[in-house]
Amino acid sequence: MIDRNAVLVGVVLEIALLATLGGAGTTFFRTVPRLGALLLASLGFLGGSVAGSLTGGSRRRRAAHGGLCASFGGFVFAIWLAYTLVADVYIGAFYGLAYAIATVGIPPTFAARYDAVLPVVFGVGSVVLYTVEGLLAGALVPPDWIEPPPFYPS
Repeated sequence: MIDRNAVLVGVVLEIALLATLGGAGTTFFRTVPRLGALLLASLGFLGGSVAGSLTGGSRRRRAAHGGLCASFGGFVFAIWLAYTLVADVYIGAFYGLAYAIATVGIPPTFAARYDAVLPVVFGVGSVVLYTVEGLLAGALVPPDWIEPPPFYPS
């Protein structure tokens, strides 16, 4: 049985941090661009660990809830990343992520040939990355890391 409340808490936390990092601090992330890419790429760990800890139970149950939570956050991240790459709108930490993608070493001829497919590939890759992060974090977090409040329905 899926604990929807635990998954929802993790997803809301991921999306809130994603919106905060993606919408604020553009001048800071232009100064330190790779930090923005690292922060955006590691949000799956946070959401997965929160969902896994709130779920409790066995390691497999915590991992499943962490992966489910992180996949939802990764989907929102993938949509925003695809929009950023297609529309050339680089704000917040997405500037750092676009900088990291541009300097990763993709040959210019390959990028020019497949420029319509690359945002989709990066989007699918980001959902997979977030899901794997959530699975790992949910499995490795102790079940009593976050103690749910007394009114938390489970």
